[in-house]
Amino acid sequence: MHIAVDLDNTLLNTTSACIACFDELTGITLTSADGDHYRYYEFYGWDEEMYEYVYRRHGHKIHWSSLPYPNAVAVVNQLSKKYRLTIMTARPDVFSRVTYDWLRHHRIEFNDLVFERDKFATCQTLNVDVLIDDAPHYAQEFSEKGKHFVIMDQPYNRQVEHSLIRRASGWQQVTPLLSSFASA
Repeated sequence: MHIAVDLDNTLLNTTSACIACFDELTGITLTSADGDHYRYYEFYGWDEEMYEYVYRRHGHKIHWSSLPYPNAVAVVNQLSKKYRLTIMTARPDVFSRVTYDWLRHHRIEFNDLVFERDKFATCQTLNVDVLIDDAPHYAQEFSEKGKHFVIMDQPYNRQVEHSLIRRASGWQQVTPLLSSFASA
């Protein structure tokens, strides 16, 4: 089986690092509950264009300071011993070096690192069997096109349901969910 794993808010907690950086820049203090919103940058009064500007200026710091979720590194490393594992992120290529360095720093084992926003097409090209991601739009797209998907539970993706989607509330649940795909 070939598995692709997303980074931001799937393998690591990027939202907390973003909020800490944005709080420092603006003097605004958001709570963790504010980070439950998919477009939390709106709480700073920013539109998507402003967010992209700030993100590109401070993304290296954000990505380097993001911490892995509990059990994420151990589970991913365990999966990489059994399956082909691709880290797939929609991050812009400008963050490729900090991404690679972060993965090495945390000793995460993987076969490939791919920067791509069109994850469905890329998974098709790479013959990926299952994507593990947090994004509701990817979960919807994959399931509608008949592909298995493990969605890492986040408050902003709880409305997404489909028979091809398995929901994990933490990394300790991922391996059994993948096994359910293999036996199906």
